[in-house]
Amino acid sequence: GGLIIIAGLLGWGYSPIWAALLLSVFLTGMGSGLLDTTANIYAARHFSARLTNWLHASYGLGAVVGPLLTTAVISWGRGWRLAYLMGALLQVVIWLLYLAVRQDVSMRGMTVEERPENSIPLRSVLKSPLVWLGMFYFFMYGGLEHGAGQWSFPLFTEGRGVALEPAGTWVSIYWGSLTVGRVVLGQVTAWLGSQRLLRLSHLLALLGAILLSIPSMPVLGFAGLALIGFAVAPIFPTLIQLTPQRVGRKAAATAVGFQVGVTSLGIALLPGLAGILIDRISLEVVGPFLIVVALICLAVNERMSAQSAVELK
Repeated sequence: GGLIIIAGLLGWGYSPIWAALLLSVFLTGMGSGLLDTTANIYAARHFSARLTNWLHASYGLGAVVGPLLTTAVISWGRGWRLAYLMGALLQVVIWLLYLAVRQDVSMRGMTVEERPENSIPLRSVLKSPLVWLGMFYFFMYGGLEHGAGQWSFPLFTEGRGVALEPAGTWVSIYWGSLTVGRVVLGQVTAWLGSQRLLRLSHLLALLGAILLSIPSMPVLGFAGLALIGFAVAPIFPTLIQLTPQRVGRKAAATAVGFQVGVTSLGIALLPGLAGILIDRISLEVVGPFLIVVALICLAVNERMSAQSAVELK
């Protein structure tokens, strides 16, 4: 995965023609998908809920720093390609660090049933209702997280007449709150418990979507958006960490792979569905759309929790 990303980023930096640039985009995306899935599988096996949240907080930090670095490079008059070459250099450093420690982390802490040779067949994994519930949940979650991030700016500016600068600031706060939430709420998992944290997060996200739906007071919409970001922050990493408990350790690696994959599918499709509704109704459909998605996520998570508790008895 790391080598594929490096090749893709180098392509961004040096591609002379459009077709080569498209290939570079494909390579970067494929490599990122491989690394994302592998890192989440490792976290599910070895990390606590707190550490898994911190792992995803680091992702959020990179998502904030990356655009800032690119903007700085362009403002220096160096061109956008240099930013991708710098990214390739960072990936080389990360890859070398991985090579230095891979013997320590590859099988460390892995139980006998977790070892690749003892994993259960794909067909058996897909027979589990909990695996399908998890896939459906992560699909909806991807739409919730990115639907709020993608449609809040046009909702504020085009729908409610908010100036570009404050609207952009609050969208940035939304993405920043994902990072802060994973650090802060990840800390409370130990004493609150994963399921209580998940329930609280869903309820707060629902409250945020309700506030975002109120058009008459912009400040409530701003607060609602920030609350959604803070609330959903621990959901993805916590559910990843719970996967071995819910579906069994032998099926966990396959299940996590599917969960990460359908999350990307939800990110791609559900904001698009919101766009269709916006085109047919108005931008004010964003809030109700997020309310519905948040309710579905809450209901499915409660169902998964109840069913996994029954199967563990």
